[in-house]
Amino acid sequence: MEELIASLEAEHGEDNDWVRYLKMSTSSPGDFEEIFKDRYYCFEDSMPKVEELANMVKTKLPPHVVEGDLSLSSPLIVAGDFEVKGDFYTSSVLIVLGDFKARFISDCGPDSLVVVRGNVGASILWTDGEFHVAGDIVASELVYGAYNDNVLVGATVKAPVVVQDDHAIEGDVEAEHHIAYESQAPLAEVFVEGAFDAERNKLDYGFLKEQLAAGKPVRR
Repeated sequence: MEELIASLEAEHGEDNDWVRYLKMSTSSPGDFEEIFKDRYYCFEDSMPKVEELANMVKTKLPPHVVEGDLSLSSPLIVAGDFEVKGDFYTSSVLIVLGDFKARFISDCGPDSLVVVRGNVGASILWTDGEFHVAGDIVASELVYGAYNDNVLVGATVKAPVVVQDDHAIEGDVEAEHHIAYESQAPLAEVFVEGAFDAERNKLDYGFLKEQLAAGKPVRR
């Protein structure tokens, strides 16, 4: 990151927005998180700002790969592709200039803000935060949007099952089972035993995550 900041500062000057943001993200991550979430909370604001950074970074950096799980509690800016070979969780700001993939992706609204310039791939994406993707979101098992405070945005949101649990999704939804603001009861027959909590009439987040981590199926 230091090398990237130095090269951008040499070309664009120390007063450039992104030069200041990148410096702040490492020296004062809490301040960066607060400012960025306040100014770029909506997709219409966040994506043009991230596109601006991408245009400044002329050479795409090598993929940033994390072995195993990653729980993010401070801002992370990846100037290329990003892969987590286990489960990913964030309660902070994640910005990815390339593609992003992990096994199980989850966030924590309103603390989190995820902005991905490329595509997102996962087995399960479970979001209740602001999750902004310029490209496609493709999940092999499930995309689940929870609660009505935040928005999931993608060019296309594609999965065998897409659930809008009182949650807005902006983009073309391609799913065999699309539950939007309605009972999730039909999913009891779609997912394996134990995945559906009949008492709450909802899919069980913890159970699904454990199944994936154990390499077990989540759908029948």
